[in-house]
Amino acid sequence: MIAEETIEVRVGLHPNGEVIFERLLVCNDPDGGHTLIKSPVFARGVARGDTITLNEGGDKSFTVKQRRGNLCVRVFKRGGALSIEENLTIQFEKIGGDLDIASENVLVYSVHFGVGFSEIEKLLDTHVKGQDATWMYGNVYDFDTGEPLNWWQDLLQV
Repeated sequence: MIAEETIEVRVGLHPNGEVIFERLLVCNDPDGGHTLIKSPVFARGVARGDTITLNEGGDKSFTVKQRRGNLCVRVFKRGGALSIEENLTIQFEKIGGDLDIASENVLVYSVHFGVGFSEIEKLLDTHVKGQDATWMYGNVYDFDTGEPLNWWQDLLQV
């Protein structure tokens, strides 16, 4: 059995200057990597199954070592995410996705990119639009530039 552990990674800065961290559920690899068991809420650029390594220097930043092909889909609804969870989760399960995190304000799903971006976006537009909620990918676009990360292109070559 693989041992699960929680690690803390840096995810940003609060407006008051404090560093913000997120705890990620991982299993540790023999070579020092950490494989994500769930897609995160705030850690950018990663999803369930990806392997990360913590960077030198102790600031708890990380680098993606290996991707497994999952997309991280985040749905935000202030004080009401759980009201749309059941129906949305059923729809994600129909396309092979899974609910990783559910709270009052956010739902996080993992789904393989092979399903197709248009299929995923159609599902989200149908079941999230009009619900006073918003959704975004957590590992598709560069946070600073907005440019696609295009990591899936490497997986298509295999």
